[in-house]
Amino acid sequence: MFLELLVHQTHTIDLRRVIEMLTIEPARLLKLSAGTLSPGAPADITLIDPDLRWTVDSTTFQSLCRNTPFDGRELRGRAVRTIVGGEAVWRL
Repeated sequence: MFLELLVHQTHTIDLRRVIEMLTIEPARLLKLSAGTLSPGAPADITLIDPDLRWTVDSTTFQSLCRNTPFDGRELRGRAVRTIVGGEAVWRL
């Protein structure tokens, strides 16, 4: 929803800044050596397709919680793979 509204619809913020806000900034605030793709840094990343259109279906959530105000809503932008320590641990 965040990407759809702020990046795609209203162009309030650009995608590069969103990525910084979700990666570099939290790591910096928590004083973690993370949030970058620098040599020696942990290879923990989430790959996102910012244009992928999909419909939220709470019955397919991997979490036990099914609560969402977005159930049935079509969104644009979605995580497609998660890599932790250099190993793919989840893919769409």
